[in-house]
Amino acid sequence: MRAFHGLIYYLNELGESVSWLQFLKPLLSRHADEMQRLDLTVPADPTISFATLAKHLCIRVTDQGVAKAKVTLPAAAIDDLKTVISPDVQDRIRDRGLCLRQIVKNVRAGRYAPQRVIDVRDNGKRCEVWLQ
Repeated sequence: MRAFHGLIYYLNELGESVSWLQFLKPLLSRHADEMQRLDLTVPADPTISFATLAKHLCIRVTDQGVAKAKVTLPAAAIDDLKTVISPDVQDRIRDRGLCLRQIVKNVRAGRYAPQRVIDVRDNGKRCEVWLQ
């Protein structure tokens, strides 16, 4: 993508135009069947856009009200939540009957909207995960 972006940038700076159709036509025809099979659903809510997506994944772990860890990551990190949360916190989440895979699936179904994802409290310890 960086190379393609660089190519577009320099072509634009040089004032040159390219007929992309002659390059894309063979590619599109080669993958036409595959593209027809894609299930591209239209969102039920037309107000959903990139502007409504969460920008950050926030994780805060406290013990007796004292912050032990606070991390802010790009929102896309929610897709790899299992590697972001420590194993001991994962155990506490699992003990509450929550499944990280299902949580991520629900976030995806909710189109990455800002939301509270996890809030687990146990013996003065608390783990909060949210998208903002």
